[in-house]
Amino acid sequence: MNKWMTAARNVSLGIVAVAVAVIGGALVYRAVLQRENAKALIIATPDGIAEAGYIRIGGIDQWIQIRGDDRRNPVVLLLNGGPGASWLRATQAFVPWEKYFTVVQWDQRGAGRTFEKSGESVAKTMTISRMVSDGLEVSNYLRAHLKKDKIILLGHSWGSILGVHMVKARPDLFYAFVGTGQVESMPKALRAAYAASLAKLRQEGDESAVRELSAVGPPPYRDYATIAKAIKASRGTMMGDDVPSIAEPGGGFAAPGYSLTDDYYLVRGSNFSQRTLLAAALREDLTTLGMHFDVPVFMFEGSADMLPIADARDYFNRIDAPKKAFVAFSGGNHFVLFARPDAFLKEMVEKVRPLAKPSLRIAPLATVDIRKSHVGR
Repeated sequence: MNKWMTAARNVSLGIVAVAVAVIGGALVYRAVLQRENAKALIIATPDGIAEAGYIRIGGIDQWIQIRGDDRRNPVVLLLNGGPGASWLRATQAFVPWEKYFTVVQWDQRGAGRTFEKSGESVAKTMTISRMVSDGLEVSNYLRAHLKKDKIILLGHSWGSILGVHMVKARPDLFYAFVGTGQVESMPKALRAAYAASLAKLRQEGDESAVRELSAVGPPPYRDYATIAKAIKASRGTMMGDDVPSIAEPGGGFAAPGYSLTDDYYLVRGSNFSQRTLLAAALREDLTTLGMHFDVPVFMFEGSADMLPIADARDYFNRIDAPKKAFVAFSGGNHFVLFARPDAFLKEMVEKVRPLAKPSLRIAPLATVDIRKSHVGR
């Protein structure tokens, strides 16, 4: 018996040793890749900018990152989806943009590094109106800090909801709004996504998933628990099955300046934001805000988006704006700006960039110092 116990103990120790070696090797490999990827993020141009850090927004410290080859370029504030997502890991994907724009990423209230700072203490403030106010404060900060009259706003998915609210509330702050993965009405989109998910699962022959999703039933869903149950039953297809494209290039595992701690808070923040804000977001119908916009409106959509492109086009066709354009990318998914990066940037440069005036603001407003870094922090 003792021999068997000794042998079993030795096997267990061997397995642990192998696991430690594999994990250790993976971390060393990750560090090597991060160093290599960091080289692509160095901005060495005379008028370039690479800053990242916390600023005081809405009564809490919120993380923003500002990068570009030339401070004179137009500023684009990215509103990522979720709620609760962060695109900091995908910074390398925006390097080509930095020749034409100063690109700003913002970890919203409840997301990423902002969540790391505040934790769940902000739970009661996780409302759409508070998020809109935060976004407008960030926009005003950027105008002052970067000495711009206005900025360009780009919203993806949940960010497209937030972005429409922002340009409706303060059109004077923005040269243009660009929506991608654009929402018109979340109840309408969710019904369509439910039907599309059932059809996809039936086509794939996943009868177990079909039964589970059918048991949950179609939208509307009244609480987060039911929403989460439907998404799980759909094997994730209700919210789109193309998320991995966001990690390329240089994202996720090998994102420079992005630590395992960042990954931990990214997941925690995402789960927190989904619990506190998703139900409200899924009730949003942007048509109730009115169809007149005082800023140019662009929608750049993937033809294979799980949020139906027909809804985005219908919304676009009903919008009255000083200038507008709709671009559909064949085969592009919900993350079309990552899936069709060259084509997406081409449209941004040709259609949106010319709307931003080259003049700088003469009298900057009060600013808040943020830490400077090439790769994040």
